[in-house]
Amino acid sequence: IIIVVFAALVFLGLDKLLFLDITKKGWRRAERELPGLASKLGLEFIQGKLDYEIGEMRGTYRGRHVEVRPDDKANIEVALLGRFKIEMGTYRSQLRRPPEGMVDFESGNKGFDGFFLKRFASPEVFHKLTRSAELLDYSDEFRRKWNRELRFLEVSETSVRCSLKYGQGTYIPARVLEALLPDLCRLAELFEIAMGVNTARGLRGHDSGADSHRK
Repeated sequence: IIIVVFAALVFLGLDKLLFLDITKKGWRRAERELPGLASKLGLEFIQGKLDYEIGEMRGTYRGRHVEVRPDDKANIEVALLGRFKIEMGTYRSQLRRPPEGMVDFESGNKGFDGFFLKRFASPEVFHKLTRSAELLDYSDEFRRKWNRELRFLEVSETSVRCSLKYGQGTYIPARVLEALLPDLCRLAELFEIAMGVNTARGLRGHDSGADSHRK
C-alpha cells in the first residue's frame, strides 16, 4: 500500500491525495459519526439502504430547510427563504449567453467575482447584490476558508448548495459538516438580506470566525 500511496502522491500531488481516502478510513469514520451529529443538529438521519451508502440528513436547521447527502457527490443544500432570479456558481458557465431575463454581471469585488465565476441574475437582483458590502466580503471570507474542500458551490432561485471533495464525493467528515453548515446558512442569509428578505426566523447567534473550522 505504501507503493500505491507514493505513486498516487507523485501523480496527483499531496492536496488531491488527501481527499482520495484510499483506505476508506475517512468514509468509515463518517459512517460512525454522522448519525450522532444529525441528532446534535436536530436533523433526521435516514440510514443508507446499501452497504456502500452512509445515508442522509434532512430537517430544519437555524430556521431553514437543509439536506445533507454524503452519498450524492457529498452534497449539502440549504434553502433560501425567498425566490430570486439568480444562477451563480464557482465554475464557468457553458452557456454562451445568460438565461432569458438575466444578465452576466460583475460586482466590482475581486474576491466575490473570483469565487463565483458564473454570475447570472436579473438586473434588479444583481443591483441589490452588488450594493451589499457584507455579502461581497463574506463570500470572499467563505472562499478563503472553504475553497480547498469544495468541488463547487452554487446559488439558485431556491437554495445554496455545495459539493465536497472527500472520497471523490462519497462522504462528508462530521467535523467538517458541523463547521461548514453554519457558514453555508450565513451565506444564504446574506443573500436574503441583500434581497430585502425578512430573515427574523433565520439564523441565531451565528459564529463565522475561522476558529470554527477545525481540521
